[in-house]
Amino acid sequence: AGFQRCSSIEYVAALAPSPNDSSGSGETWGLWTMDPGPRGVSSQTYSSLSSNNNIMPVGWKLDPNDFWIEEHGLLMETPSFPLTSGRYLVTGGKLTTAILSYHKKNNSWQLASPQ
Repeated sequence: AGFQRCSSIEYVAALAPSPNDSSGSGETWGLWTMDPGPRGVSSQTYSSLSSNNNIMPVGWKLDPNDFWIEEHGLLMETPSFPLTSGRYLVTGGKLTTAILSYHKKNNSWQLASPQ
C-alpha cells in the first residue's frame, strides 16, 4: 500500500486521544525512535531515582515537568514532537493493524483499516 519499511521499528505516541476516536487534531502525536518500554522505570521507584539527579538506570534524564507515564505505571522519556506528516502502518500488540494518516499542515489525523 505504498509504505516504506523503516530501518528499525519506531513507536508512535498519542497523548490521550479516546480509544474510540478515528480522527482529530494531531498536535498530540509524537514518535519514539526506540522502544520506550524497556527504557522505562517504575513510577514506584521515582523517589529513589530523583536523588540521582533524575538520571534513569539506562542513562536518560527524566524532566520532572515533561515525561510520560504508560498504562502500567512506567515513567518514559518524552517522544519527539510533532510527528512527521505521512501515513504510518501501526499495530496494536500485533493483534490489530491500522493506517494512521497525519497531516502537519492542517494538524489533523485519521485512523483507518488497511484496504
